[in-house]
Amino acid sequence: MTMITDSLAVVARTDRPSQ
Repeated sequence: MTMITDSLAVVARTDRPSQ
C-alpha cells in the first residue's frame, strides 16, 4: 500500500494547501 497512500497525500495537499 504505497501508491494509494501517495495518491491520497497528494490529493489532500492539493485539496486544501496548508502552506
